[in-house]
Amino acid sequence: MLGTLALLLVTSQPAVSADTTPPPTPENLRLVGRMPDQVGFIWTTTRDGAVNAPRYELSFPGGRVVVDDYRTWATAPLAGLDLSPGREYGFELRAVDASGNRSAVPARFTFETTAPGVATGLRQVSTRAGLPERIVWTAAPDNGGIQGYDIVLNGEVIGTTGRTVPEVDLFDLVVNIACIDPPSGPATVQVRAIDTSFNTGPLSAPLTLLFP
Repeated sequence: MLGTLALLLVTSQPAVSADTTPPPTPENLRLVGRMPDQVGFIWTTTRDGAVNAPRYELSFPGGRVVVDDYRTWATAPLAGLDLSPGREYGFELRAVDASGNRSAVPARFTFETTAPGVATGLRQVSTRAGLPERIVWTAAPDNGGIQGYDIVLNGEVIGTTGRTVPEVDLFDLVVNIACIDPPSGPATVQVRAIDTSFNTGPLSAPLTLLFP
């Protein structure tokens, strides 16, 4: 009798339904580095209900990378891709939850191989402590979006703006960030655009500045 009652108690437990709900689409997929044979991506952690998604799948032309252990970064090879100008390749990222459900809609990044155009209209608009300060220019054209500009002083890259706004505080860059001695006398400054696929554009026409 007791055995029958125990069996009834066990079998009367409600069945636990399987998790079939896919996790959300990952957000903020972006390229953060490019080498001749691979690219690196990062993204924001995807929440699957009350927990973080433990796994991601990054798909690309000719392959797929599985990212475990809650990591939110991955590298993908460029081997076999034609990287001549004018090409575009799609990368797709899906989150995978503990039950193996995958995001129904992936995050997408378009990797393109066309370099930005040239920045124009480079000019100085202010000085500080007798040194050139704010430099502005007209943004370089690009079909994929600009992420920043290299700043070139007398032929040497001294920093990158890391933003799309076409201006830089040259005084701050030279004195406080690059921590180099300002040149003496005339010096040339140029800029070149870097797009979101890490293609680099041509140098702008030089702007001659006078340092004391």
